[in-house]
Amino acid sequence: MSRPITDPCRKGHPVRGTTSPSRAGAAALALGLAAALAACGADGDTRPPPAPSGLTAQAGSATSVHVMWRTPATADGVSGYQVFQGGQLVRELPADKTMTDITGLAPGTAYTFTVRAKDAAGNRSPLSAPAGVTTPAARAEDHRAPTAPPTATGRAEGPHEARLSWGAATDDTGVSAYDLYHAGVRVHTAPGTGRVRHRHRVFFLHRLRVHRPRPRRLRQLLP
Repeated sequence: MSRPITDPCRKGHPVRGTTSPSRAGAAALALGLAAALAACGADGDTRPPPAPSGLTAQAGSATSVHVMWRTPATADGVSGYQVFQGGQLVRELPADKTMTDITGLAPGTAYTFTVRAKDAAGNRSPLSAPAGVTTPAARAEDHRAPTAPPTATGRAEGPHEARLSWGAATDDTGVSAYDLYHAGVRVHTAPGTGRVRHRHRVFFLHRLRVHRPRPRRLRQLLP
């Protein structure tokens, strides 16, 4: 009596070959298993991780862009990320990094970024939705820092989200962006406006400073 064998990669899916006491059946069984393993890899992992979401791109200067995204909905098994600029791979990052700065860009130029996740088996997710940004025009050399942002406030909005608000800083040539810091590490870049809605998983202490040379810093303790 012969029975179909099943695909070791996809439970319950038959593959060519049967179990049989004959030599011909044994050969067919071996061929079927070999074909199944070749199709799915030795570890049987062929399922790619989901695409990252929430991709944003914010110009930090005339020649740099801060790119940030959220981890995939099912992040188990994600081993790293690939960042693409206009379809060209520009950065490889480990799984615990969900933001990066792309430098060496041209002033006054439009750019489009995408990101995808990968796992240890080499499977790659679909590309994320694209995020576009235009770097500002280059300006004359500026050595005067803007004022510190006044009246910084913050409040928690759920276990993993905080809303931060502050007054606008002033500068003789204009404020291009605000950098938000947590424990001395930059976690976000906001446009040069007075308010921003910022989401981050850790938000006990933020340092806010303007993106200019030698800025002054402002600390805000959240609930």
